[in-house]
Amino acid sequence: MLAHFQRVYREGTASWDADDAPAVSRVRALVDRAALPARARVLDIGCGTGRMAALLAARGLNVVALDYCAEAIELARARIQAAGVDVRLVQGDVMKLAECGVVGPFDVLLDAGCFHSLADHERPDYAASVTRVAAPDAAFYMYALGRSAATPGPIGAGPGDIEHHFDLDWEIVAAEDFVSHRGEGRRAGWYSMRRRASPAA
Repeated sequence: MLAHFQRVYREGTASWDADDAPAVSRVRALVDRAALPARARVLDIGCGTGRMAALLAARGLNVVALDYCAEAIELARARIQAAGVDVRLVQGDVMKLAECGVVGPFDVLLDAGCFHSLADHERPDYAASVTRVAAPDAAFYMYALGRSAATPGPIGAGPGDIEHHFDLDWEIVAAEDFVSHRGEGRRAGWYSMRRRASPAA
């Protein structure tokens, strides 16, 4: 998938980065209704061009934004500078956060398209890695395209995938199902999770 993302960011054709994209709209709604704790530490996982990181930082949140793709980080750096906000940008692997110097604890985690791009065998490492840097009672917001073998792009992650990988350490508080961006006809989900006080039995 890395080559795909590199090409898309170079060409400026990332539909998920549009101002009216589903994940962007939902993050804006979180901010507008003051649903995020004041001065919270936020980890933006797979930050892309930094649109949501800039939005969060502009509201006074302490944001660390991570992406594996160097092209995305360069675009994010330009956006952050233009917005005049303070965001720590990190190019690195979400499954190796400690090696990237990303140690938490974070009050809020945001994933607007990283988890659903990972291969199945990578997902347990992802879940363990992000949980290690989450504060007790942290909130986790995730946008994920549903699974599809018939359309190009990420393999996707349906509700069963989210529950399978996160149910031990996270409670799924809400899940919204909708048709994905720009009429692609593919289902997508917006998941709100809360870190459990102790692992589920």
